[in-house]
Parts: sequence; C-alpha cells; structure tokens
Amino acid sequence: MPKILIVESEPPLAKTLSEAFQKKGMTSVLTGDGGEALNLARSERPQLIILCVELPRGSGYSVCNKLKKDPELAAIPLILTSAQATEETFEQHKKLRTRAEAYLKKPYGTDELLMLAMEYLKGTMNGVAAPAKDEMEVEVSVDDLSVDTEDAANQLSGDDEALKTTAMRVPDATRLAAASAAASTARESVVAEPSEEAPAAAPRRPTTSLVSDAEGERLRGEVRQLRQKVQRLEQTLQEKELEFNDRLLQESSRGRESVEIKKKLQVVERDIAKHQQIAEKATAEAEKYKTEFNRLKQEADVSEQDRQLLSDKMGQLVDKVKQLAAERDKLQAELTRLDGEHDVLKADVESAQKVKEKARKAVDIAVQLINETGLVQ
Repeated sequence: MPKILIVESEPPLAKTLSEAFQKKGMTSVLTGDGGEALNLARSERPQLIILCVELPRGSGYSVCNKLKKDPELAAIPLILTSAQATEETFEQHKKLRTRAEAYLKKPYGTDELLMLAMEYLKGTMNGVAAPAKDEMEVEVSVDDLSVDTEDAANQLSGDDEALKTTAMRVPDATRLAAASAAASTARESVVAEPSEEAPAAAPRRPTTSLVSDAEGERLRGEVRQLRQKVQRLEQTLQEKELEFNDRLLQESSRGRESVEIKKKLQVVERDIAKHQQIAEKATAEAEKYKTEFNRLKQEADVSEQDRQLLSDKMGQLVDKVKQLAAERDKLQAELTRLDGEHDVLKADVESAQKVKEKARKAVDIAVQLINETGLVQ
C-alpha cells in the first residue's frame, strides 16, 4: 500500500488530502513541521512527498534542499506547493540541483493534485519502483573515477575551477599504489631469483619500485587535497542554494504584498468614484432648489398671504439648501481625505514595485553569478 507524506501548514487542507488518498487505498502521514518532516521521511520511507513552502517553522525550500541532498531520500518524488510563489519563482527553483519533481500553486483542486500524484505512484501501485527524476542525476565521488596524473596536476596548478562539481575526474591513488606494489613485487621476485652460475644474493629493492611508491604516495596526497577541496566546494554550494531559497521566498512574499496593496488601491478608487457621484448629485439638487427659490422670490409680491407663504417656503428652502451645502462640504472633505489616501497608497504601490524590481534584479544577478561560477548544473 503506497504511503504519502503530507507536509502542510493548513490542517484542514492536509486532512482533505489525507481523506482523498485514503479513498484511493493509500495511507498518509501528516505534519506541519519541516524538521519533523525530515525525520518522518527517513523513518516512514514514503513513496511520495507533498511539501508546502509556507511552513510555520522554516521554509519548504530548505526542507526540499535537505531531502534532495540525502542520498537515501533523493529518489522519492516530491511535489512542492505554495500560495505566495509566482511562476517566475518556481522557474528559478527548477534550475537547482535540489529541485522538486512537480510544482503546484495554491489554491489547487484536490482532483488536480491526485492526478499529479498518481503519475508518480503508478509504478508503485503496479509493484514496480517509480522512475527517478531525469533518470536520477548521479554524483560521482572522487574514489570512482581516475585521470592521467599529469592532467590532474595541470588542472590543480591553475585554480580551483576544475572542482566546480563533484562529477570531476581525479587520480585513483589506491589503484595506482596497488599497481606499483604489484610491479615492485614482480621486480623483486626477478632480482631475487638466483642464477645457475652465480651464488644467490640477498634480494635488493629496485630503484624503480621506490620511485613508484613515492609516486603513489604523492598521488594519495593529491587525492586527499582534492577530497578536501570537493568538500569545501560542496559546503559552499549548499550554502548558496539555501541563500537562493531564502531569496526566492522573500521575493514571493514581496510579490504577494504588492498584489494586496493593488487590491486596496482598487477598493479606494471605487469608493472615490462613489463619493464623487454622490457629490455631483447633491450639487445638482442644490442648483434645483436655488432655481426654485429665485422663482418663488419673484412671485412674493402677489399678496401678503402669498408673501407669508412664500416666506415660509423660502425659509424651508434655505434650510434645505444649508443642509445640502453642509452635506456637500462634508462629502468634499471626505473626497479630499480619500484623495490623500489614494496618493499614499499609490506611493506605496510604486515603492513596492521598486522593491520588487530590485529583488528581481538581485535574483537575476545571483542566478547569473551562480551560472558564471558553475555552482548550479
């Protein structure tokens, strides 16, 4: 029965996914902690891992990096999900050695995730191990390959660029030393064999054997130095990848903040348009009552009674005009305040866009530097 490790910061979503997998006849292990996820991956050995980027403690990018660095866990298919990451962020992460097999943006449909998961679990469901990503990138250690001694010395004499990747070729000192020892033994046996015409002499170690031993020792020293350099370069590469993951997360967060500010700006703009319509309507009403007031004033000379009636009517109209004028002033003040907020939010959006642009440029520079130094294959 296939086992799924779900690393999700939203418990309701994790529960929904677990129930969906259970209906498919699969078991699920749930956690929302990155450190616990690593321990569960080692102990439970799941056939698939679904990892959320936004975890309460740490980043899913960092967990993905550690999982893919572990030789025993690297072959497990991993689906990376995120609510904040952009397509550009995912594309940048796909360039890493420690990338995931698949990427999904939240919110996603349960059926969509199940369909994607079944692609990686198909081999397991049929009793056959699922194929690893890109036939699995094999990292060759310094003990597995060899090159000519002179070529290795020439590479080392220049700079450390020859050690950019662990898939480099280095002398196999152990094999060379064994060959030297075998040659030395053969020579010693030939020299030690007594001649029929001369008395047997004590065996003497040939000079060429001493030279071969010295050469083997030198090569062993070179191998040790190369191993140390490879370890340092691998450590540096891991630090750079972690730093790059953090930058991706920061850029994703800033992009989401920019989207939220734009949404707030749209709401404010709609409110401004609404208040402008109300203000225009109030102004039209005031003009209408003003016209009516002037007309009634002209008819005030008809009679005293009529004048009294008109006077009362005019008083009412004046009160109404004052009331409308007060409402108009209030609306104009509100409109002025909204205009100020609009300017502030507009400035915030421009600032956020500038920050996002700087972050994008910084990421581009970092990617260019990594590509130039060859730290990412």
